[in-house]
Amino acid sequence: MRAGWILFRGLNLTYFRTHALRVALSVAGISLGVMLLFGAIINSASATGSLGQRNQSLQGRTDIEVTTAAIAGLPAGFADRARSVSGVRVVAPVLQEHALVRGSHGTVEVVAVGYDDHLRQLAAAAVDTTQVRKLQDAPGLVAPPQLLDEVGRPPAKGQLILVSEGQARAVPLAGEMSRSTGQKLDQGHVVGLPLPLAQQLLNQPGRLSSLYIESADRSPAGVSALKRRLTAEFGDYAQVLDGDHTLKELDTSTQQFRSVTNLLSLLALLLGAYVAFITMSMAAVERRREFSIMLALGDSPRRLLARFLVEAALLGLAGSLVGLLAGFYVGRYLAGGVPQFLEQAYG
Repeated sequence: MRAGWILFRGLNLTYFRTHALRVALSVAGISLGVMLLFGAIINSASATGSLGQRNQSLQGRTDIEVTTAAIAGLPAGFADRARSVSGVRVVAPVLQEHALVRGSHGTVEVVAVGYDDHLRQLAAAAVDTTQVRKLQDAPGLVAPPQLLDEVGRPPAKGQLILVSEGQARAVPLAGEMSRSTGQKLDQGHVVGLPLPLAQQLLNQPGRLSSLYIESADRSPAGVSALKRRLTAEFGDYAQVLDGDHTLKELDTSTQQFRSVTNLLSLLALLLGAYVAFITMSMAAVERRREFSIMLALGDSPRRLLARFLVEAALLGLAGSLVGLLAGFYVGRYLAGGVPQFLEQAYG
C-alpha cells in the first residue's frame, strides 16, 4: 500500500505539477458545468419550494380554493354559500393583499393575510396559539420575528405602520409567531390580521380574496365531485380550483425557462467532461514510455490502470467540488433575482 502511494505521488501527481495549466483548464471546465447545473437546480427549486412551504403553512389541509380574477374579490357572503354545499367540511375565508410594514429600521413589503378561526381547523401551524406569543389584548398584527428584526421591534404594547394603497395606518403589534413558522412564511414576509381588521386596513370592506375548503371526502373522486357542486353553486363569478393550483401555475410558468437553463447547464457539463477526457487522453499518449518502463519493472497493467483512473477521478473531484461551491452562490444569486412578474403573481 505504501509503495503504491509512493509511486502514485511520484509519478501521477508529479504530472499535475508539470502540466499545471492543462490541469487547471480541465478543472475549470468541469467546475463551470457543475456550477451552472447546480445553480440552475437551486434556482428552480427555490421559488417552488418557498411557495410550497408558504401554501402548506397557510392552507394546511385545503383541498379546494375558490377565488376570482375580479379586482373586487369575492363577496363575504360566499363563505356561507360554500358551507351550504353538500360535502364541504371546513370553509376558511381569507383576504390576502400585498402591503408594506414600516418600523424604526425601515420598510418591508409583505403579504398581509386576514383570517378567522376557521383557518385554525385547516392550518393549525399558522394560527396555533402555542406558536404565537401574545403581546397585547388589542386586535392587531401578528408578525414573524424575522420581520420584526428587519423593520425594528416596537416597544412593549407598541405599533407598526401598515401601508396599503398609499394609506399608512398604525396597527398594534398583537402577537409574534415562532421563528420556525416565520421561516416557512416567505422567510418572515407574511403577517396575519383578524379578517374584519384586515378588510378595513386593506381597503377591502366585506370582500375576500379566497375561500380555503376542506372536503368531507378527501379521496380524488370526492374532491372532484365537490368541485363540480361548487362550480354549479357559484357559476361564472368564481373560479373553483385545486388547493395547490398556485404551485402548479408557478411550475408551468417557469417550465420553459428551467428547461433551457438545464439544457445549457448540461451542455456546459458535457463540455467540461470532454475537456477532462482530452486532457487524460493526451496524458496517456505522452506517458507511454513511462508506462512501458513501469511494466518492464514488474508493475501490473491492472495497478497501472487503477492509478491512472484515480488520477482522472481526482481531476473530476476537484472540478466538482469547486463547481458545487460556486454553484451554491450562483443559485442563491439567481434565486434573489426572481422576475418581477413572478413576484407580483406569487409573492
